[in-house]
Amino acid sequence: MTERFGGRAVLVTGGASGIGRSTALRLASEGAAVAVVDLAVDGAQKVAHEIDGAGRRAMAYAADVGDEAAVAGATAAAVNAFGGLDGLVTCAGIFQPPDLRPLAEVDLDTFLHVLSVNLAGTFLAAKHALPHLVERRGAVVTVASTAALLGHGHGSGYTASKGGVVALTRLLAVQYGPRGVRANCIAPGGVDTPMTAGAFSTPEAVERVRRDTPARQGRPTRGDRRGGGVPALRGRLARHRGDDPGGGRGHRGLARRRSERAPNRARHPPSSSWSMITCSPSPSR
Repeated sequence: MTERFGGRAVLVTGGASGIGRSTALRLASEGAAVAVVDLAVDGAQKVAHEIDGAGRRAMAYAADVGDEAAVAGATAAAVNAFGGLDGLVTCAGIFQPPDLRPLAEVDLDTFLHVLSVNLAGTFLAAKHALPHLVERRGAVVTVASTAALLGHGHGSGYTASKGGVVALTRLLAVQYGPRGVRANCIAPGGVDTPMTAGAFSTPEAVERVRRDTPARQGRPTRGDRRGGGVPALRGRLARHRGDDPGGGRGHRGLARRRSERAPNRARHPPSSSWSMITCSPSPSR
């Protein structure tokens, strides 16, 4: 496989399983040194060992992304281990059954807990990575959801948190694009991962995903079948660090959206329901 990320270091939150694990393994296979950060330390260590076993560099770090001290520690450990940081992919997230009730029946603690991980966790990871990403003109990829774009009719906290992730990513693109950092967001649809705890394992659930995806032809995919945020990292990290994002066009790529295209026109096969929201332009444009 082409070593697009040779000599680059990337921190992946939620890297122990699902989309995060897939992202970490794919980045490593393309040459990156990867910091696998997850509250599930055993899973993070397993992924790091798998990367090490393939002759790549990796480290594992246990952290709750909703805890600022823990996120700061994970970032510092990655920078110390690899000598810097070129990329951040924020895959950490939660999806809780009590949040799936009608909005009026969701208690505030549940709502705020989901936001503390999905939204505040993304904020904290970006906050502590950005000084290092500015130094190397790096990139941020956040993970939202098609729930943020369409409103699936369930998951008040989850939907609100992922909508916030999209907005936060646009802000990052505006604030840090002029300083050489690209920020883009991917919006997965139905993905069967440990986080969703088998929520897509029944025929009824599969039909719901078909009904709710943009092209109405999607079906849940598995988190281990994708490179996660890797495609959105390409362009910046696969090029020289001194390249100017967008050929000097700053953040003019803000709000360029592929989310309403059919999945097979968004560079994903028809079996998926993924979208990519382009908040920063590609350096090649």
